[in-house]
Amino acid sequence: MRKSTILFCLTSILFCQLQISFGQFYQIKEQSLATGKPITISIVGSKKDAATPTRPQYIKLYKRNAQNLLLGNRCAEEAMQYYGVEFVIVAKQNPIGKLRYRWHNFKANTRLFFRNGFFWKTRLQKKIDKCKDDSHDFVR
Repeated sequence: MRKSTILFCLTSILFCQLQISFGQFYQIKEQSLATGKPITISIVGSKKDAATPTRPQYIKLYKRNAQNLLLGNRCAEEAMQYYGVEFVIVAKQNPIGKLRYRWHNFKANTRLFFRNGFFWKTRLQKKIDKCKDDSHDFVR
């Protein structure tokens, strides 16, 4: 009798937990930016799933100068996205220290090495040079 009661309680608790986790339903009420009318957005599942970004996270590398990066060139931007790298231009007057700057770039280069393999910088630079030649975009 006691074992069956404990078993019944455990299965009912497990069943309730499954219902709560699978039956989550949220409604968000907000105003439309286009029409100004109130709208209701229904989300089934956890809120965490709805809030996750769809854009992939690129690994950021700090650079002091943007001489050979061709930022704004579509071909070069696509090459950088292919390798999963995003260059962040840091001004020389920026209070970021040299040690922090180098440590961040060391960690980012290590992650990019394991992600893209040997000589990824050389391959990226070749693609950027090809984009430079194709578009006749030269930065002086």
